[in-house]
Amino acid sequence: MKPTAFISTPMAVSHPHFVMVKGYHMGSYWLAEAFSKAPGCALYFEYEHCLRRGMPTCCPSPNLTLGYLQRGCSCSTARRHVGSDSCSGCSEYPLEGGCRATGVQLGALGPVYITHIRQMQVQSPSLQIVFLARSNLVKHAVSFLRTSCGGTNHLTAAAHAKHHSGEWISIPPPQLLHNIRTNSHAQQQVAEHARALAGGEPAYTLIYESAQRDLVGEISNLLRAIGARPLPVGWNGVAGVIIKAGGDTLTTALSNYAELEEALRPASCLHRMLTAAGPVGFGLDECKEDLAAIPTKLAMQLQMGSQVAISSRVLNASQCAGGAPRGGTV
Repeated sequence: MKPTAFISTPMAVSHPHFVMVKGYHMGSYWLAEAFSKAPGCALYFEYEHCLRRGMPTCCPSPNLTLGYLQRGCSCSTARRHVGSDSCSGCSEYPLEGGCRATGVQLGALGPVYITHIRQMQVQSPSLQIVFLARSNLVKHAVSFLRTSCGGTNHLTAAAHAKHHSGEWISIPPPQLLHNIRTNSHAQQQVAEHARALAGGEPAYTLIYESAQRDLVGEISNLLRAIGARPLPVGWNGVAGVIIKAGGDTLTTALSNYAELEEALRPASCLHRMLTAAGPVGFGLDECKEDLAAIPTKLAMQLQMGSQVAISSRVLNASQCAGGAPRGGTV
């Protein structure tokens, strides 16, 4: 497939700008909304949706994405992080003082998208690469499986008020282990892409749990890392419309929590992730020994009679309707 022709002369983006590479179910919609509420900042959620509209047969021009990076912070705040009409940025809302920083998230990192980023780097050599990661692999796996039930990990404030905190899911231990391993491998691949695109370490690695604990601090760290102007003194964030649907303690989400807690006890690092109360951070390689042992643990659990289609990354209807907690008090 022959790529769309693009202009090879540098395209001026007048402020620090970046591509945030990531996986899926990373809390990235919440993060994009929060970053876009910072003065002069814009971060587009999963920009690949814009690119797909621009490439019905082949490959999108980097001019589309660079156009957003140049003009994205001129959109109204509500349109800075999502919306087909702002894929190319906006010009109807001139921003006093100019942009502080703009970025796009890309969760799709196949060859077409890697080429797209490379073409952007040719045209805008100052483009920087940021890596978004989740450090709690167990909670990441639970988030992924929750959405397989047709649920969501984030809600609008209005929907959150109607959300029933008593909605449970049930995850067989072998399936949780399988998803932990699969998601961890996928995140490692994204990290490798980030390093390759950056020609070394990315400009910044933003950890989701760190942003949960101190959102303004992490936005400030990101801006500093890419050479952007600091946030105005005294700016403490603006409440967004997106709220986390589930709690940060898995005892309120998993009806078979006691079964999972027992199953993960031999894997001490993963057990700490399961039982973590609140947005506790972990090293990105902290559980590598537990992860290496997962194939053996899966085989042992299946030999002991646990029946689950571990090749599937989704839950069935009965697991999605987890029912009341069982297997002990949680």
